[in-house]
Amino acid sequence: MNQEKEQEILQDLLKKLQSEIDYKEKCDTGRLIETDDWGDEYIASYSPSKWQDKIKDILEKTGGEIEAIESVLEQFKEHIKGETTEEYISQRFINELTRNVKRITLENTVMRDDIVEYVSKLSKEEIEEIFGSKIARMKGFDQKNMHHCYDLLGHTLHTIEGISPEGLTQEQYKKLRISALFHDVGKPDVAQINEKTGQQVFYGHAQKSMEIAEEILEDLGYDYRDIEEMKFFIGHHDDFISYKSKLAPWMKNHEFIREITPETVAEKMIENGYDFEAMGYDKDQIRYICYALAHEQTPQFYMQKKPVQIDVDMDQVHRKIQEVSRYNIKPKYTLEQYKMLLNLCRADANAQSEEIVQNGKKVNARAEKIENMNNIDKSSDKAMEIFEKVHMSSMIIGQIAKEAKDEFNFDFANEDPYYEGYQDPIRELKFHHRFDNKSPEFIKDLKAKILENAPKQYESDVEGYEEEFLEDEYEEERTFNDYYEEHLAEAFVELDDIADQKEHTKTPLEEREEKLSSLEKEQRIMDEMEKIIANRENQHTEEMK
Repeated sequence: MNQEKEQEILQDLLKKLQSEIDYKEKCDTGRLIETDDWGDEYIASYSPSKWQDKIKDILEKTGGEIEAIESVLEQFKEHIKGETTEEYISQRFINELTRNVKRITLENTVMRDDIVEYVSKLSKEEIEEIFGSKIARMKGFDQKNMHHCYDLLGHTLHTIEGISPEGLTQEQYKKLRISALFHDVGKPDVAQINEKTGQQVFYGHAQKSMEIAEEILEDLGYDYRDIEEMKFFIGHHDDFISYKSKLAPWMKNHEFIREITPETVAEKMIENGYDFEAMGYDKDQIRYICYALAHEQTPQFYMQKKPVQIDVDMDQVHRKIQEVSRYNIKPKYTLEQYKMLLNLCRADANAQSEEIVQNGKKVNARAEKIENMNNIDKSSDKAMEIFEKVHMSSMIIGQIAKEAKDEFNFDFANEDPYYEGYQDPIRELKFHHRFDNKSPEFIKDLKAKILENAPKQYESDVEGYEEEFLEDEYEEERTFNDYYEEHLAEAFVELDDIADQKEHTKTPLEEREEKLSSLEKEQRIMDEMEKIIANRENQHTEEMK
């Protein structure tokens, strides 16, 4: 960029500085009156956040060229007069623009095609200037582990270079490479020697790396949502380290090691989707819970060919996740984010030792690790479906229980003038669009899962209501159970309608006739209720046997 253009940017900036000074002085003296959205007047207060627009303007005009930005910044500093107000405002601007320079410098370096060759030649001081001290300390850090053939910085650089851009937007590609930069940054803080093997190990390094990255990314001015996404990639890059493509028969029920299937991959998605520790469960119980939810059966775990005893009340688990699911319409992490995570996992594996030899025997290999990640990737679509069925069924059941409680309490107490009566649980959740890419078979399986778990919720919510009933001269006594069954039946009819719409596009006339046939829909609900009650009775009979 030529000097003439730089001078133009500088003069524009100085004008904006003066305008900002005038604005702050008016705010400080109470002379600036503004009007809020309701038409009420208030005395304006100065907010330095207005500098953000000016920063973006400068970045656009310079095209993000570091040299041009730094040149404008240095010239701007020379024009500051040293007055109190001017110093206050200009210093905030300088700090903001400086961290933008640091962020752009980091991003430009991370996005280099020759990052391994380029950064490897830099001194620790030069690396610290670009990335900070936490990354600089990785240079020369010996991992002392048979899985690694590079020092910590070398492994990190090869991982960054190994990220595939295939299927990613430019912004996603950048986020993933930045995540790769930080994925092992916490290793020096947790390093210890395993006395049995003599190998250096890094237990808890992913969590530590995530904490370090969060602090650095915040200082660099990254958006909160972008930081949260990068933290997911950093903190979960070892999620599938114990997943194997092939296992001996006696290892298939191992407590820790998993054979790669859609169900086992779904276990990890379920674990990441709910905060089971906050619900009061320990790590062994969480493994049990996630297996049970993904496989639809309780596990029989073994360690050293001996059964592992884990006590979990799955009825209680269902009640807890149904409660929290009502408030979380979207899954915590998407399939797209898991695909990106596996991209990082593959690059991480590809930056490790070609063969892992222990006591003269080959125990693992780079190619095997990459094959595992590829197989997990292939299973991830089906795994996400399994997780979504758990999540969506829990949401619907939790909402059914809430609606039934609200309606029962209102009718029994008859004192809430604002209660609007029955609300369809599916429509109340406002997530019809979640079915846009779901097949009728998915909806059928979802109904089965709701019916499977509904009695557990039903029985728990009935507690405290069983002896109460509604007295109304126009209808028979109604218990909480009646409301619950009615809402459950209504949800099933609504799900059937969604499935039907996928198989048959209705004409406007058919839609009009459907709206007019309320009696027919009521009959469908009654029929569905009879099926639900019959299913419960059959289930109860089987349990009694």
